[in-house]
Amino acid sequence: MDKKRLEIINEVVSGEKSVQWACAKLKRSRRTVERLVKRLKEDPKDTLEHGNKGKVPVNKIDDGKIWNLYATKYYGYNITHFCEKLEEKENIKVSEGKVRLIFKEHHECSVQAWHRTRNETKKILRELQKLDSHQSETLVRLECEPYVRENHPSQPRSKYFGEELQMDASEHLWFGGIKSFLHTAIDDAKGGNRGRLVRHPGNKGRLL
Repeated sequence: MDKKRLEIINEVVSGEKSVQWACAKLKRSRRTVERLVKRLKEDPKDTLEHGNKGKVPVNKIDDGKIWNLYATKYYGYNITHFCEKLEEKENIKVSEGKVRLIFKEHHECSVQAWHRTRNETKKILRELQKLDSHQSETLVRLECEPYVRENHPSQPRSKYFGEELQMDASEHLWFGGIKSFLHTAIDDAKGGNRGRLVRHPGNKGRLL
């Protein structure tokens, strides 16, 4: 890209092409093109390379260091907790998404990973001819886990009787041709019915 940019700006400096043409070719603003033209006029030997080319960003995250910290000091932490410890103890601020990419690169599976992610990691580790100690430990852990397939994690029951009642109603021809309404209340702690109330137009309801 730098070579192509230099050729285009050279054509503008020599007068063969216009600034507008260079803007269209480089897909850059007029101000940017004029700045490049000025640079080349002041120094014909300028290659028009970006000033940061070849430099390491000051905020670059060392993936190897993060993985080494996890493997030697924080192994077994879930991703959220691991990121919190990195910021709190190691003065390293990194996103959870970045940590997931690092884990994926090293075929590591978080302790709170989804079922699908666990299966994919297990399959990859099985196909590898040589595993390091952490990969072997991860594979053993995944192989020993009981098979649990849940689309959504189930909500734990309430702790105390009467703490939460789940209610529902059904409209039907329960008694001949008269529409009636069946109401039920289920205690979440015990899973049992507190009572069923059947009512229909003309009466106040009857508890069954």
